[in-house]
Amino acid sequence: MNMSPRFADQAPRTVKEILKELRDRWASMREKRDRALSRKRLTQQDGKMLRLLDGLDIAYPYFPASDGRSRSRYVRYLLKALKKLHAHADGMQFLHVTIFNARWDTSDEQTELDLVAIADLCANILDELSPDWLGAIELQAWANRRHHSGGKILCPNGHFIVFGHDILAMAHTVVEQWNGKLVSGIPDIAPVKVDLIAAEFIDLARVARYPLKAIDRCKTFYLGAERSSIHESEKGDRFVRFFRIFQLLSLIDQRQLLLASGDGKRIQNKALARTRRWRRDHMQRFLASNDVVDFWREFMPRIRLPRFQMPEFCAHSLAADT
Repeated sequence: MNMSPRFADQAPRTVKEILKELRDRWASMREKRDRALSRKRLTQQDGKMLRLLDGLDIAYPYFPASDGRSRSRYVRYLLKALKKLHAHADGMQFLHVTIFNARWDTSDEQTELDLVAIADLCANILDELSPDWLGAIELQAWANRRHHSGGKILCPNGHFIVFGHDILAMAHTVVEQWNGKLVSGIPDIAPVKVDLIAAEFIDLARVARYPLKAIDRCKTFYLGAERSSIHESEKGDRFVRFFRIFQLLSLIDQRQLLLASGDGKRIQNKALARTRRWRRDHMQRFLASNDVVDFWREFMPRIRLPRFQMPEFCAHSLAADT
């Protein structure tokens, strides 16, 4: 089986080029946000807080998932660890597993995310494929799918790398069973999908950084009379939708979106530890999660986006950084 079709049409690139694209995308998103907010008469304090939340300045120990600079740094360390694993794979298979579940869908205006339930279901599925895996949860905005409670649909979904020896055949059996239990909510997309990642490390690198891409690479869903299509484009996408995802991610610790097990957990923890040390060395000021909540409670009504209510999250508690 060939590489996952979602990457099959991409020309081969080096890891350095992939990381550069990741940084450039986050920079593009920030520029788009800053242009739109320039009309809102931001205060100097607003600008300082937004810089902390997008990672231009580092506020240790809180690692908001909106921090593209630290996410890019985490990807760099993750790829270094994965490269060592890949170099000594010795016949090991690497699978790209995607997981959707219609029950996870939420409104971009009245957002409720049960990260505990999402993580538990993903772990149950992935543990049946192999004891060794890692990946991340991402939020995708959908342009023309409306939620029953109002607003557009936000769709959490997972992208994971599962590795082991002779696991592909069993993986298809497991995936078929889960697809009989779950509904994706998206036409022509199975709830659980598995693809064999091509043998080259660059293909593994693409999959690893995919769920950590910049916010303005959100998928847009179109449902036509005869077909539906999914594509990624910045053209025609509205700033407000990106800004809402930025706000949501700023309220989530990045570690809540990173899942792993076995050797995948060891690799992920090592990359996180190196990222944590890097953040400590570049700290500008201390930022607590309550500071972020207070900022958004005051900021959103002031810039006249009252329809976006403060989100509700259910998440595992995290030990404080040391």
